[in-house]
Amino acid sequence: MNNTKTTQLREVSLEPMACNGCRGCIELNPDIFGWDDLSDRPFLITDKADEEDIRDAMTCCPGDCISLQSEG
Repeated sequence: MNNTKTTQLREVSLEPMACNGCRGCIELNPDIFGWDDLSDRPFLITDKADEEDIRDAMTCCPGDCISLQSEG
């Protein structure tokens, strides 16, 4: 049986001003999210990432600042 994960890259957006600073997104996905110490806010390292990884971050985000962009 093949356990290969199918990767679906999707565009992710971030509303840093809604962030409460929990840094959960960074702990889960440090390849997608970073932290700006000067503004004390998260930022996107990349604007496209695996949909499953984005959804995991969305689930843990208490500020609802992470979203998937509509496919267009």
